[in-house]
Amino acid sequence: MGTKGFEAMDIESSNGLASKAANALSPTRTRMGVLVVALILGVLFVVLVVSFAETDSIRVDPNLPPSVAALMNTNVLPCTDFYEYACGGWLANTSLPPDRSSYARSFTAIQDQNDELIRSILDEKWPLVSELFDSCMNTTMLDMLGAAPLRPDLDAIRATKTKDELLALIGALSMKSPTNFLFPAYIDVDEQRGQTMVLHVEQGGITLPDRDDYVNATRFAKLDVPYRSMITKLMTLAGWPEPKSAADVVVPFETKIAQAMVPKAALRNPQATYNPMSNISGTFPSMDRVFRGAKILLDDTTRVIVATPAFFQAAEALVTQTPLDDLQTVVAFQLVLATSGGLAASFRNATFDFFGKTLFGLQTMRPRHQQCTDKVNAHLGELMARYFIQRAFNRASLGSIEDLVGDIRSTFRGRLERNRWMDDNTRAAALSKLDAMTQLVGYPQTRDDYPVVLDRGDYFGNVQVLAQMDHMRAISLLNTTVDKTKWSMHAHAVNAYYNPTFNQIVFPAGILQPPFFDADADAAMNYGAIGMVIGHEITHGFDDQGRNFNGDGLLKPWWSNDTAAAFEDKAKCMVDQYAQMPVYGNDHTTLLGMVNGELTLGETIADVGGLAVAFQAYAVRMKKASLNGKTYTASDTLDQLFFLSFAQAWCQKATDEHLHVSLNDVHPPGKQRVHGAVMNNDDFARVFNCPANAPLNPTKKCRIW
Repeated sequence: MGTKGFEAMDIESSNGLASKAANALSPTRTRMGVLVVALILGVLFVVLVVSFAETDSIRVDPNLPPSVAALMNTNVLPCTDFYEYACGGWLANTSLPPDRSSYARSFTAIQDQNDELIRSILDEKWPLVSELFDSCMNTTMLDMLGAAPLRPDLDAIRATKTKDELLALIGALSMKSPTNFLFPAYIDVDEQRGQTMVLHVEQGGITLPDRDDYVNATRFAKLDVPYRSMITKLMTLAGWPEPKSAADVVVPFETKIAQAMVPKAALRNPQATYNPMSNISGTFPSMDRVFRGAKILLDDTTRVIVATPAFFQAAEALVTQTPLDDLQTVVAFQLVLATSGGLAASFRNATFDFFGKTLFGLQTMRPRHQQCTDKVNAHLGELMARYFIQRAFNRASLGSIEDLVGDIRSTFRGRLERNRWMDDNTRAAALSKLDAMTQLVGYPQTRDDYPVVLDRGDYFGNVQVLAQMDHMRAISLLNTTVDKTKWSMHAHAVNAYYNPTFNQIVFPAGILQPPFFDADADAAMNYGAIGMVIGHEITHGFDDQGRNFNGDGLLKPWWSNDTAAAFEDKAKCMVDQYAQMPVYGNDHTTLLGMVNGELTLGETIADVGGLAVAFQAYAVRMKKASLNGKTYTASDTLDQLFFLSFAQAWCQKATDEHLHVSLNDVHPPGKQRVHGAVMNNDDFARVFNCPANAPLNPTKKCRIW
């Protein structure tokens, strides 16, 4: 158990009790929108840039940096397909690595660069992180041990005589292993009371990425056989009795769980998922037994926030109806799966065959040293970030970043002041919320303690020790006062987020480096890259989720009925518009699905608003300041450079399988993000001279901020 961090499409999940953050560039329950914008800066050379005139003619403009132009495909009209125009050269010349299901030109490149630095730190034997890394790299020991590290826990599962004993054991196991039974929990702020950390419970218990993978018959038919094969392989390797019948227990059990789950899009309403309850032992006795096993002791007055009460009622019924030996099999499988990364290669190969190859279309595993670097970041991320900051972060850039944030906040404020669809009182409250929004840049000022000893020869044990440490640290926060200096993302993450319960925007050091940000770069590039990220995160404070929280971060109504109705009308325009966007496979003809306009609404609001406010702030800046000593033949070049800098952040190669899974994510794929943001932007249409009703200059534009 931990505290929950907000999502962007985040790849790593924390063990045990998690902590929740806000909106980030990866998927989870975050209200944080993560944007990664990357540019590689260079000296100015003469290159071709296309302007799209109403006659569809091509005009040559010689003033874009070669690093930008090299990524482009100028044979495509920008107002028809800006993604291909901005990224086509890169797409044509880039092959997807066989160990990646997705490769983003900016995000992945910076993350790889950061990982190289992290690897050098690990090689220097810095405390704790090197012990964990070395133990992870010792595959000879892992293979020699086989399933032995797991057997005591599997024996304990089989030894339970009652469901109460098993539920208590599930809680105890969750303290040291990231098991995924029915009651995922984390410690976070009480959204309506604001000052106290309380227990939150969310629906869980499935192995496949989304409930639709079970309830959609077509999708499930593709996954059923390979999923069952993995279950059989893992349970055979673990020495579980009758392993071939385990899938016949696990799959129907998880299918019933999925059928009871609330769809992701419906979970976007924070009012609907805020259900404070007490007397958990009387209402959800199975949940209470699991918590007690995990040393989370609740009395009849303890306040617990339950996201989906109907789901947990169904979960209680399922536990009651399922025979004990079937529950033991389900729990054993979840434990084997959760710990397989710390076991012999045969376990890791079995999980890779399904998750890597079948689900995401990977051809090979990542090299072991990269896997182990990821594990260090997952288990000791705060400590690793501390070492990273000592080695890599240029603290002198903090002032420049804060200036950028100030410019964009000021511009956003002006847009609010000029807003005409809000009534006076709601507009005044929105301005107050913006003024109250705090910002954290670079790295946290607080540090965690690590009262543990790790063994270079025991990776499995090390992971359990660290999981127990995180669990007990999280429990210690229960009923304490909120600490708003705590970060929900590690400082070396190439990401950013907005936390609605803190009303706070956060920009880690990992994203504050070239090509995201360079203090010596042109304003157009910085505002198009990190500026759009900043605008995106600010806008999250006023998206479909963020707008429910006031300036103090409390889940309290502050919108008039008429203004709320106007917001919903504008939001529906965006939902309907994005729902018309097809996502095709790499052959450009196979339709994988359509963007989910409801699920992605928070991110699309932030994309459209963030791009608009960043360009306006950039334009104001250019009126005030010189061009940093550089000479350009046309101001249009800089304006185009701004939009190219934005779009090239989302140049992405991905497998069809990855794209299919991403249809159930809160973030649209890169191409759809780019097109959605520019097609609703008047400045884009002006800068590229787009004809009326061009594909990316529709008459009806959808935007809120």
